[in-house]
Amino acid sequence: MLLGTSDEVHYVPTRSLNLDGPLSNNQLRENFDSVRFFHEGVATYIERRFFSDPSLAAQRLAAAVLMRREDANFDRLVDNDRLRQEHEPMLVYELGEVFAAAIVRKFGDESIGKLARTFANKQHSEGLNGVALWRSVFQASGYSLNEAVDEHYQLLGEAAELHAETTELLVELHPVVEQEGDTIRLSVDVTPPDGWKVVVRFRASRSAADDECWQQTLKNGFVVTLANRFVSRTAWYLVGYQKDEKSPIFQSWQSVRF
Repeated sequence: MLLGTSDEVHYVPTRSLNLDGPLSNNQLRENFDSVRFFHEGVATYIERRFFSDPSLAAQRLAAAVLMRREDANFDRLVDNDRLRQEHEPMLVYELGEVFAAAIVRKFGDESIGKLARTFANKQHSEGLNGVALWRSVFQASGYSLNEAVDEHYQLLGEAAELHAETTELLVELHPVVEQEGDTIRLSVDVTPPDGWKVVVRFRASRSAADDECWQQTLKNGFVVTLANRFVSRTAWYLVGYQKDEKSPIFQSWQSVRF
C-alpha cells in the first residue's frame, strides 16, 4: 500500500492492518486540515511497528512531555492549520502515532483500514471538518470516537508514567528575548540535563512557511539572530530540548514585539 501526503510518500505493509486501498485519495486532500494527523500518524505507527526496534516504538518520550505539559489536546490535533500556528509541525507525527495505536488497541488491526475506506466514501465526510468529521467516520465504521480518544489519552498517560523521571528533568523553559541593535538575542537560564541541549526555532511570521523558519542551538545560554528576518517587528520563536540528532521536543510558539 502507498500512504502519503502531497509532499511525501510512505510504503507500508497492508496485510496486518487490512489496508487494501490507497489512503491518499481526493477526500483526504480536500479535508487536509482535519486529517493530516491521522494520515501522518498511521504512517508513523506502521513504520515503528513493522520497521523499528519494538522497544523504541512504545517509548513515546515526546508524547509524554506533551501530556505532562497538557499540550496533547485532541481538538487541536484535528485542526492542522491551528496546530502549525501554535506548535512545531512534527507534533502530528508524535500524537498522530499515539492515536493510530489507540485505534488498533481498542478496535483491532482491521480498524485502520476500515476507517480509511469509510472516509473514502464521500457521504460520510462531505461538508464536515474537525471533530464532527471524525465522529461521522467512526460512527459509519461501527466505532466510537469517544472510546478512541479515551484510549488515546490512556496511552499518553502510560507514556507519561513510563518517562516520568525524564520529563521531570526537562523543565519548562522561559526565554528572555531582547533587541541588541540589529540583532535579537534569546537567552535561557537553564542547564539542560546530561546529553541534552536547548534549541530554538524562529519563524519570520505567524503564518510563515517551513522555508521561512530556522533553528539554532543555544551556546552559553543564548543565541543571536538578525532582527530583519522577522516580519512586522515581531519575533516568533519556540524553544525546546534535543538529544543527539533526534527531533527536538519543543514548547508552544511564542512571540514578542521589538
